[in-house]
Amino acid sequence: WSGMKQTVVVGGGISGMEVAKALAKANLAVTIIQGNLFVEQPVFMAYGLTRPEMYETKANTKGGFVTTVEHLTIPGVKYVIGTVTSVADSRVILADGSRLYFDALVLAVGTHYPAISPNLGESLADRTAFIKAFPGKVATANTILIGGGGPVAMEMAGELRRLNDSAKISMVTSQGKAMNMWAAGQASNLVAQRLAALNVELIADKLLSMDMSLEPVECKLDSGKSIHADIYLPYFGQSRTSFLSSSLLNGSLVKVNEFGQSKVDEKLFAVGCSDRYDARVMPVIQLESKVVAQNVVNFVAGKKPVSSLPEKAPGPPVAWVHAPLGGYTITNMSVMGPCPDIMSRCCGCCNPCCPCCGCMGWCCMYPAGELASTCMVKALLSQGNPHKPHAAQPPEMATMER
Repeated sequence: WSGMKQTVVVGGGISGMEVAKALAKANLAVTIIQGNLFVEQPVFMAYGLTRPEMYETKANTKGGFVTTVEHLTIPGVKYVIGTVTSVADSRVILADGSRLYFDALVLAVGTHYPAISPNLGESLADRTAFIKAFPGKVATANTILIGGGGPVAMEMAGELRRLNDSAKISMVTSQGKAMNMWAAGQASNLVAQRLAALNVELIADKLLSMDMSLEPVECKLDSGKSIHADIYLPYFGQSRTSFLSSSLLNGSLVKVNEFGQSKVDEKLFAVGCSDRYDARVMPVIQLESKVVAQNVVNFVAGKKPVSSLPEKAPGPPVAWVHAPLGGYTITNMSVMGPCPDIMSRCCGCCNPCCPCCGCMGWCCMYPAGELASTCMVKALLSQGNPHKPHAAQPPEMATMER
């Protein structure tokens, strides 16, 4: 790599792998810095968190929830395992004091959800032990508090109730409703009905704590009140960007322009953790990766960016919510497909029995129900990870400055 421009990607999850592959194909010197020796599949992790036997036995398989780094290595890409603490003078600085120089830095840290996401630096053995202990912890709790009311909070509410049918479960949202991104209508009403069926109390307030607790805790609210909880799980979807200067951020998201490039520091780009789009789902990640990779190639060559991100995110907005996945799924048909409110979406398979199809699937499954959720989880497990595991190949480790 001597004499080559150095591109560093912070984050080795779905976003980091997607953009690193695109950069490697462009023959750039690419190094991924990631906090763990394993990667989890985010879409499965509320489901996997409460099924420890599947987490362990399906590791490193197509439909598994966790894959170790040696089964995900990208040809031509080097790796660093460590926790980033700061970025300064064109260098990424890690917790152990080591540094890595970059000509371009791509931030791909994703979104962190406590318990659902591993802690940085956590070993796979410790993570597996946590997941094995989690269901028992939930089963013995008398009061459980969930912060936030988005799709992740909804799915966890369903999983928590599945594990404990008697605990008092409360959900605190500043709007006083779950799935606030959905306009009033059928889908929003179904969300309220599902929470009532799960016996989950909705509280209109704002939680002041962002820290998960699996031990009894008093959670303070913006109103001045406090709520006692045996377990507190905050699901506000924060990106792990605390190592960056606040001038680079919009909340926890990286402020970017239409090129996916930082508005403050031209050497910085972002995929899966920028403020460009509200949703950070696979179609968005794939688009951002493609655009950012093209613009990084131009940037390190001293050229202007040429590829732009559209104002509107690709694909539909958040259209499903599971409560839980495999148990009950609600589809917001007003935002879906070529015929909103009639056909949920068109996947292109042309099978009249497909749950996407208006003539058969709609009348059997939509707009909500257990059958739709059963089909959804089977489809997701069958499809498996977007980055398929391969035969074990030890990662090539990058040399750090000391």
